[in-house]
Amino acid sequence: MALNGATLIQKLRAELQDVDMDRWSLSELADALNQAADEIAIQRHDLFARTVEHKLQAGPRQVLPEGCFRLVEAIGNTNGGPISLVESRRELDVSAPGWMTAPGRERIRHYIYDLRDPTHFFVWPPADGVKASLDLVVVAYPERIAADGTGAIDLADVYESALLKGGIWKAYAKDAEYAGNAQIMQLAYSAFASTLTGDIRASVVSSPNGTGVGNKADISASTR
Repeated sequence: MALNGATLIQKLRAELQDVDMDRWSLSELADALNQAADEIAIQRHDLFARTVEHKLQAGPRQVLPEGCFRLVEAIGNTNGGPISLVESRRELDVSAPGWMTAPGRERIRHYIYDLRDPTHFFVWPPADGVKASLDLVVVAYPERIAADGTGAIDLADVYESALLKGGIWKAYAKDAEYAGNAQIMQLAYSAFASTLTGDIRASVVSSPNGTGVGNKADISASTR
């Protein structure tokens, strides 16, 4: 499931009426498509969501797998044990004082995720750094098209039109100071956005704050 870079660039050249690349170079077109893919990833996290098995480092503070920029949800311990979300560190501070310095364990019971620090999360009890592992749903950065047009963007074929519209928007953005270009750019952006926002629920889909939240009674009981 990927959109071929060379094919995308060929179609983008046709859409821009720049088949001979007189106005936009090959690398500029590749960059425009990459930027459009990044924008899609920001607006539609679900399109780049992946389920991964993630080995934890020792301690309470964890980093997302390489190449990922957002945590959607921790499904559970890789060995099958359940895990629940804690809404804030304050809850654990009250229920389990000193939790960040507790001995490391293989089985994780709770995790904390704050969108202000999107590439990190905390676990309790702290991970042992040896066997502790979680199954995570994460959002990965889009694959890139190289400057020479090789490579692919990992989107389903149904999103090719949206990606091309985004590529037009980004291509015209390079000289948007000209009134005509600015108008075309705005129209291109509107067309691009309208293909993504019909069922967009990115804030709900990508945030664990809407699902899996352990209540205070559960947290209190498990920390005794």
